[in-house]
Amino acid sequence: MDKNASTEETIAASEDTTSDMGRRLPRARMLSILSISFTACLLLVAIALLSYSCAYISKPGPSTQDNHFSTIVLSLCLLFEVLQVLLILTHLSGYAQRRFLRWTRWLYWVLVTLTSFISFVAYAVSRKGDAAATQFLSFLVGAGALTLLVFSDRKASHRSVSGPRKALALRISRYFNRFLKTIHCCFCILFVAGAIISSMQHRYKNPGTLYDVPFKDGTTRQLNVHCTSVKPNGTVLPTIWFECTPAHGITDFLGVQHFLEVHHGRNSCSYDHPSFGWSQPALKGYTNSTLYWTNLLKVLDRDREPNIIAGMGSGGEDALSHALEMPDTTKGVVIMDTSPDGIEWMDEQRKQNWTEQQMLDFRQTDLQTRIASTQLILSLGFGWGLIPVFIPSNVTTYFDSTLYPAHRAQALKDTMVRPPSFPFDLLSPSLTTPQWAHQYYALLSFADQRNLSSFLTTTVLPPTTAVYALMTRDPNPDDAASNAFQRDRKRDMVASIAGGEDKIKASAECAEDGCALDFPVVKAEWTADALVRLGV
Repeated sequence: MDKNASTEETIAASEDTTSDMGRRLPRARMLSILSISFTACLLLVAIALLSYSCAYISKPGPSTQDNHFSTIVLSLCLLFEVLQVLLILTHLSGYAQRRFLRWTRWLYWVLVTLTSFISFVAYAVSRKGDAAATQFLSFLVGAGALTLLVFSDRKASHRSVSGPRKALALRISRYFNRFLKTIHCCFCILFVAGAIISSMQHRYKNPGTLYDVPFKDGTTRQLNVHCTSVKPNGTVLPTIWFECTPAHGITDFLGVQHFLEVHHGRNSCSYDHPSFGWSQPALKGYTNSTLYWTNLLKVLDRDREPNIIAGMGSGGEDALSHALEMPDTTKGVVIMDTSPDGIEWMDEQRKQNWTEQQMLDFRQTDLQTRIASTQLILSLGFGWGLIPVFIPSNVTTYFDSTLYPAHRAQALKDTMVRPPSFPFDLLSPSLTTPQWAHQYYALLSFADQRNLSSFLTTTVLPPTTAVYALMTRDPNPDDAASNAFQRDRKRDMVASIAGGEDKIKASAECAEDGCALDFPVVKAEWTADALVRLGV
């Protein structure tokens, strides 16, 4: 009797245990299904972000003049992290039995989680929206992986594999996966370092003032303008406006504007082009600043005052356009080391004794090489905020440190963006508008043009507009023949603009040590003195 009762109790207990296991099994299966579904969604998001970034970097235009290169690398890492979680969920990677491998697994996911969170916060501060969003997803993946490791069965054995070949293949795949995870850890450290460096740049104050400027296409954007103000001394002299390419702006001219104001009592202005610096991104395409130049002067109430436009580098083309657009108020144009389009390729044509077609073919090859180099710079240093590490600027000579607090203007220029209206614009990728992205899209635009532009060599200013020239004497110190060729071509261009060599008002050359194509920036005091000596 007792024996039968004991048997019945054992059977009942067994049925209860089976019932409990039956209830736990669906819960575990449900948890596994939910985890796999969530991870699969993150996988699709990573693929979408990667596709988005790859698609936009090949479409130059005002809506895409943004640096999505960092998002490509970040998305690839996110994709790798999601695959690692899938390996955990499906047990394809097995569970490490040795204590060392268990600890390295934990250390890997702790590193991913912490660096992703820190990078997310730093990129959010830097207004790099797409990078911040990608790193936040990486943080979620890392946190999810740590949760899975907490609840996983540490005593589970490796998946059994039949056959020596399969066992060898699985072992090789595991070693290869560990190698990839080591590389990924290095990227995580780079991410967090770059994000922190990038966020630190936002402590700098905007030296200019934002103005709402209507464009000729009907849109209105905020442009950042910096003008010095000197008290009248009885002599009214034209305001000097500095013009440059869309990849440069106010920080390039802080030095020369300072010395013009303090040493010579001259007023001057500079501004950030749309999609650069503190100015808002352009909504539609524009070829140069003639789309908004006259309206900018009207907003500043400077459309009737006399001015002299100094164009640095390729900004000389815009300076000529402005002078033709407003001949009554433009009293002069200063050509500051502006060169005819393709002068470096024409110089190579001289060296190699090429035909015109051979020169144009070389131009296309050279442009493709530059495009590839710029892509490398954008992807390996720029989007992460590491450009000061990869291409450090000589901050001791960029300009006097007293001109700008904790100046580091080059690093600032490389990463600065206009603060958004928090929180609505925080994740807008259009707020990531660095200098090198402009360079990249400009190179793509040049590559699409099969011939050189003749605007600078065929445009002639009216006699009422004085023409000045300020140039580097020896842009290539190690090649005297190249220096002579480029000097002659530049002088011929300036003479053509003035309507004859005898019509050039005044000219000067920078022949000091350190003079280069960026002399208005690195030789700011010399440039200010030279402008005054020219009679500008």
